[in-house]
Amino acid sequence: MSDAFVFKPTLIRASAGTGKTYQLSSRYIDLLAAGEQPDRILATTFTRKAAGEIQDRVLHRLAENDATHALLIKLVRRLHRLNVCTLDSFFIRIAGSFSLDLGLPPGWRIVDEVADQRLQAEAVAAMIEADGPQRVIDLMRLLNPGELRRSVHEQIMTVVGSLHDRYREQPDEAAWCWLIPPKKLTIEQVHAAIDALGDIDWPVTKSGSPDKVWAKAVASMMSNARMGDWEQLLKQGLIKKVLAGEDKFNRHDITDSMRESLNPLIAQARAELLEFHASKTRAMYELLRRFDVEYERLKRATGAMRFQDVTHELARAAGDIDREDIYYRLDGRIAHLLLDEFQDTSFEQWRVVQPLADEVMAVAGLDRLLFCVGDVKQAIYGWRGGMAEIFDTLEHRWPDLDVQTMDQTRRCAPPIVDAVNRVFGTMTMNPAAAAIAPAAAAWHDRFNEHTAFMTDSPGYVRLEVAPEPDDDEKPRHAVLRHAADRIAEIVEQCPGRSVGVLVRTNRAVARLIYELRHPDRNIDASEEGGSPVTDCAPVSVIMSLMHLADHPGDTAARFHVQTSPLGEIVGLTDMHDATADRVAYQVRQALLEHGYGPTLDQWARKLSPVCSRRETMRLNQLVELGHQYEADATVRPSHFVQYIAAQRVADVTRADVRVMTVHQSKGLEFDIVVLPELDAKLGLSGREQVVVERDADNPVGPPARITRYPKDELRAMDASLDAMHAQTAMQAVRESLCVLYVAMTRARHALHMIIPPAKRLGESYAGIVHGALATDSSALAGAVLYEHGDAQWVQHVGPSEPAAAPREVKTLTPMLAASRHDRMIPRQAPSQLEGGTSVDLNRMLQLHAGGGRAYGTGVHERLAKIEWVDASTDEPALKYESIRAALRRDRYPADQNVSVLRERPFAVRLDSGLLTGTIDRLVITREGERATAAEIVDYKTDRVEDVEALAEHYRPQIEAYRKAVGVMYDLPAEKITAKLLFLSVGRVVEM
Repeated sequence: MSDAFVFKPTLIRASAGTGKTYQLSSRYIDLLAAGEQPDRILATTFTRKAAGEIQDRVLHRLAENDATHALLIKLVRRLHRLNVCTLDSFFIRIAGSFSLDLGLPPGWRIVDEVADQRLQAEAVAAMIEADGPQRVIDLMRLLNPGELRRSVHEQIMTVVGSLHDRYREQPDEAAWCWLIPPKKLTIEQVHAAIDALGDIDWPVTKSGSPDKVWAKAVASMMSNARMGDWEQLLKQGLIKKVLAGEDKFNRHDITDSMRESLNPLIAQARAELLEFHASKTRAMYELLRRFDVEYERLKRATGAMRFQDVTHELARAAGDIDREDIYYRLDGRIAHLLLDEFQDTSFEQWRVVQPLADEVMAVAGLDRLLFCVGDVKQAIYGWRGGMAEIFDTLEHRWPDLDVQTMDQTRRCAPPIVDAVNRVFGTMTMNPAAAAIAPAAAAWHDRFNEHTAFMTDSPGYVRLEVAPEPDDDEKPRHAVLRHAADRIAEIVEQCPGRSVGVLVRTNRAVARLIYELRHPDRNIDASEEGGSPVTDCAPVSVIMSLMHLADHPGDTAARFHVQTSPLGEIVGLTDMHDATADRVAYQVRQALLEHGYGPTLDQWARKLSPVCSRRETMRLNQLVELGHQYEADATVRPSHFVQYIAAQRVADVTRADVRVMTVHQSKGLEFDIVVLPELDAKLGLSGREQVVVERDADNPVGPPARITRYPKDELRAMDASLDAMHAQTAMQAVRESLCVLYVAMTRARHALHMIIPPAKRLGESYAGIVHGALATDSSALAGAVLYEHGDAQWVQHVGPSEPAAAPREVKTLTPMLAASRHDRMIPRQAPSQLEGGTSVDLNRMLQLHAGGGRAYGTGVHERLAKIEWVDASTDEPALKYESIRAALRRDRYPADQNVSVLRERPFAVRLDSGLLTGTIDRLVITREGERATAAEIVDYKTDRVEDVEALAEHYRPQIEAYRKAVGVMYDLPAEKITAKLLFLSVGRVVEM
């Protein structure tokens, strides 16, 4: 690199819209101009879209200036070496080079959320089987005292789904099981304490009769204590007064003698409830630990990994992998780190990146550059592990960092900037923030006053109150209905302008899409990231057919299919059970023989004549999803239904109105932003299962302590639980304020905020906005509380953004000649190898479905249902004892771990091309998770005259099977046996 360039390591705190992507692309171009090679620069961010934007920005800026065309050509020639990517993709590259070192399973792959959910469900089932149902039920009863209202499996899935990542972040038992309850009273001491209450002179009225309120309170306390209902005892008003240190209850003094009489019962309640709380936390930990064992076992057996699994394994090995080895295996040294959106970095991601960053900072300057940009005010991903505290520690870790701030927004018009400053710059004075003062003050300290770069840009901000709901209407639906009306007005007044409708929940997205597309409004609106393809009738009925294939007794699905055009296509013309069974079987058979993509394509072609243009587009998208699903397809069509429900596919044309969650809007901007869901409380949602405590000396490390979420009464009894709850709540409030900041700063010209009518908005998003912008006005239905700027702003910027002037495009000489090789790998099936000759796939397109083929198919279908043959097996094709003996379990040692795979499909890459096929029966012997031997069984239904000659005819096919099994299970040829079973003559031939 040229000596003319010296780069100072830099950390930029960049507020929303201030041009951080421009700054990062500038550093990248500066490095290229200094003579640096692209493969020595690593630029990371958190989404593929953001990575693409960085790369596009670099390329466009180089293309815009004639002086940088040489750099552009240099970069394009090495585009394949470009390291502009997400952290996840960079980690996968490292893990792919260190699979054995990390202990990753052979052939590991990244699976989607649906496949991972199925794996979790299998792990839960395996855990129940291993521990015994009663042991697991006991744990669940401990976690959920009282009646189990849902299935045990379902409740466990809820717990592990929300807490397993937390467990993996901190698996140390001591961090979970730290609470030591105080010693309890004996039964005799408890009874004595209860009896003592009867000896107290409780308050009386002026007439000398017992005060009824006091008498009732004392009677209730005595009853609670006798019944052991300690939680209810602590809810008693008199006890609350005592715990709060107050002197009066119902206008009478609480004397010292009264306190002394109540203290033993309060102490007993504290001991009982803390012990119960500790046991519930231990049960939670034990459940997570046992699940983790089975979950990890299954992941290693199947090779199914999530992105966070890869990060976790790299983080565990971060100190053991030599960086020089990393550079060698990645075929390039990382000399410069450009880190984007750093406030969203998780603890484990930082553990992986930190050694690389330390190495760069060790010699930062002429030869190395660390450039880090982020904004803790936009840290909205704490729920998935993001830790903004890491960003705050960098300038202390590396004092030589040049710390800069950017608070001049190039996105927002001045009225929007003014509103943002009023909401977030006056946080400590906002009456709605009084109850969350510590968190509000901490957030306020991070906020600098914003300024607008485009001081003359027209804009408008409006805060209004929705009308009262109709008699039978939910309040939140009334707000969203009003928001849809307002959006319809905006679209009419501002044609061609982009409108971002930002909400907190996916439920609100669905409701708004419904309201906007309602015939009364007919607004073309799209969901960010797309919507499920099931939002049209033809796809919905195909999903019912898939469900029916797994559950032919489901009469609702049966009726849906039978009354649709698809019913006639698949032969479901009545509601009879026999018809449903036949159609279900035919669907499953078609999926097994042809696959999901081709089968769906066949139905889609037959349905298209009765479909609209949009419905046809959705059917085509369903077919594409079917092809994508093939790699992870199971034998259960209902799994495909789950897969489709989880997919989001965008319409081909993007609407001007886009509805999305605030989290999805990160990195986007719109001419107009509408915020219609501001009623939620700031901070904890009420659905939290645990609270955590971070070590003050190591705030970016794993949690020091974790415990089950403590109720109010319990927090009042234990200072440590109260402190943990306060720390967790404070973090949640900070993130809530970040969500509000991100939402407000997506707007370029107009910001519309809609809040519900209420006498008191409290510590909600609506309360914060109202308290800052219109604290003197009541939130009365239909009122406009705040307006700022020009409501007719659109007239001053024209009907649409000015189009970029056309420019001459220079043609560059191609740097690589087009390859003449076909992109498709030659495919071959083992059955094509029969007779020892190779047959090209194209010659197999004409299939002859004669009677022999139909008979053989039927036999194979029936045998695929048999795992082991025993005395009860009644199958006509197994009439010979020699054949039955070959399929018995007792052929294998009883102590061996043996599993049977029937109709095992495969696709393996060999030197000759891609070998695909299906093995009739494959028996795998394992030691632990590793396969140690395999036996291939192939059924033959041919009419046989010369068995030996026919066996030789099939030898190439069996050898192909042997190669495939060797590749799939990493087995040498001598560990793979094979046999042909000639069913018509009862001969078993070892191959």
